[in-house]
Amino acid sequence: MDREVNSSRLVARIQKKRREGASFVLDVALHAPPGITILFGPSGAGKST
Repeated sequence: MDREVNSSRLVARIQKKRREGASFVLDVALHAPPGITILFGPSGAGKST
């Protein structure tokens, strides 16, 4: 599964890959312009990671 979110201010690329011995590997690239960027989501969603 490959997805890309693209707007005038934020670009996010998300890839979910299956590997042997692991359920999956999540590869995320996030590009934001200089300034304040806020990441929000439910508790335990991995925002600090």
